[in-house]
Amino acid sequence: MLRSDTCPRTLRTLWDQRRYLNDRAPVTITVPSGHSIPIDYVAGEIPVLAVKLQEMFGLADTPTIAGGRINFVGTACPGAGRGRRLPQRISNTPPEPPP
Repeated sequence: MLRSDTCPRTLRTLWDQRRYLNDRAPVTITVPSGHSIPIDYVAGEIPVLAVKLQEMFGLADTPTIAGGRINFVGTACPGAGRGRRLPQRISNTPPEPPP
């Protein structure tokens, strides 16, 4: 049986765990267009973000999860809904000049 002072602590712990999980592995990601796009998690694979390319304009860097440790694989979806795989890493940072 739970004591009356245990219930609030248990609920707070559950809430904190849920928030931590949502920060590390969210169900959706908000893209520069303002839309929330669902993330496709497949066991053992890199998460996939299927989004229309124009919705990603203005993105400064590759979207990540797990505290920035995992990049998405993007699938650009034209109006017909069939996707084309994008590079795993994108960035607005110019490449380093050759030595």
